[in-house]
Amino acid sequence: MARMTLNIEADAVGEMMRRIEANGRLPAANRVVLDHFRTLPVTKLWGGGIRASADMMSLDATRRLWTARHDPRRRTPAIGTYTHVLDQWVILHDQAVVLNRRQAGAAIEGALRHEAVDLHRVAVDTHGHTHFGMALANLVGIDLAPRLAGMNKRKLYLPRGLDVPASLRPIVSETVSTSAITRGWDPLLRIAASTKSGWCSANYVLDRFGSAARGDEAFQAGDAFGRLLLTRFLGAYLGDPAFRGMNDALLSQGESVHTLQRAIYSGPIGARHGRTPEQMAAISSGLTLLTNVIMTWNATRIGEVRARMPDTFPDHHIMHIAPNAHEHINTKGVITIDVSPHRDRLLGGKPPAAGIRSVI
Repeated sequence: MARMTLNIEADAVGEMMRRIEANGRLPAANRVVLDHFRTLPVTKLWGGGIRASADMMSLDATRRLWTARHDPRRRTPAIGTYTHVLDQWVILHDQAVVLNRRQAGAAIEGALRHEAVDLHRVAVDTHGHTHFGMALANLVGIDLAPRLAGMNKRKLYLPRGLDVPASLRPIVSETVSTSAITRGWDPLLRIAASTKSGWCSANYVLDRFGSAARGDEAFQAGDAFGRLLLTRFLGAYLGDPAFRGMNDALLSQGESVHTLQRAIYSGPIGARHGRTPEQMAAISSGLTLLTNVIMTWNATRIGEVRARMPDTFPDHHIMHIAPNAHEHINTKGVITIDVSPHRDRLLGGKPPAAGIRSVI
């Protein structure tokens, strides 16, 4: 930027980058774009704004970055950005995460910490689910709706002694201890209250009460309660096609938004730009801001067409047109600038060649 702009020094650009990273200006800008997006009339056709999907997208990075981990799918070093995509398509929340770790804590934390909407349900994939995480989410007022891998091997977890129909016995596992729930219920409620009030993050709680905490009463209660919640969810997921389709559609929607983010993103992230948590948060928030700006622009144009030609584009058609198209967007920022007014400074007084232009 310093080389392309007159009277701007590289140190000044670096100082402004540090200010943006430290002061949370990118999240504030994202909130402004989000609020404007949700005021557009067309967004009401896409969803009610009470459900979201949460998933991680990997960003290529240099292997010298200390937070980078090997991405087995892309086979490159990478860091992750974890986004909550509202059912109205806009990105509600983002956070930088480390790859190859359970994401249930990030799913709960993102759903709790934003202030734009009151989420009721968050759809996640297998990495965003644990039994303890499902219990914690329920106690703070959020329903985790996981799309689990290996569904044909899943069990319905129940307490011992229930009268189970013979047709269900092959898929029932009587491993839920009600006494464990009773013993650890009070400390589990205190943990949930601390998480919801912000005294500790859901990421910390899920790291603290992972599989290594099996002997802890709070973990045992949360794990048993989470198994019951999973059984209830599987009953709705497998027995109600409409519920299953809505949950899968939310996750597919999030993946579609990631496609737009990959079109915007240019990497890999170098070691100089991802050394601190603030820098990683700025990279994640910057990508989210650009994504939301593009979808807001698309939604505005869709709304204008809808208002101008309501008979040609009725609402039941518009509701299936997503605002994440990007083929018509110049995501790489190629701009042609006429530099002829500055020919004396650039060429030392020599007459310029015809049509001198700079392409950035």
